[in-house]
Amino acid sequence: MSRYALGKTLTWLGILVWVPFILLTIGKYSPPILPFLVVHLIGILGGAWIKRTNSPIENANSLAGKSPARRIGSILILLGVAVRVIYFTIKNFTAMEVSLAPFLILQLSAVVPGLMLRLGLFDWVRFGGFKRRQADEPTPSLD
Repeated sequence: MSRYALGKTLTWLGILVWVPFILLTIGKYSPPILPFLVVHLIGILGGAWIKRTNSPIENANSLAGKSPARRIGSILILLGVAVRVIYFTIKNFTAMEVSLAPFLILQLSAVVPGLMLRLGLFDWVRFGGFKRRQADEPTPSLD
């Protein structure tokens, strides 16, 4: 099995680990979240690192040569994950009662644009928007 296939398998394992958790929760059983979270993080982070050709430290150092959009995307993804870590730290290690909704909104507000930047879905912004008509071009007619 190639590194890429192994990384992809681990990533999907990290995503799909929530299916049994959700099914158990719907079935009125309250499973502990920590084992599911550990498998999720190992799968997602391990899969992402294995899919890449270098070690995690070399990947972090190689961000310097990437485009600014990819660098900003990576930083946004890391910030989104950090928000979730802060939530679980507050919830599990303090006596405070916290709601998940604000943390989830912050996480998704960072991770989704970060993924879009890393995948190049904002390239049209970098190239000056949609193609504009030049001043000397005739206006298109509807005929």
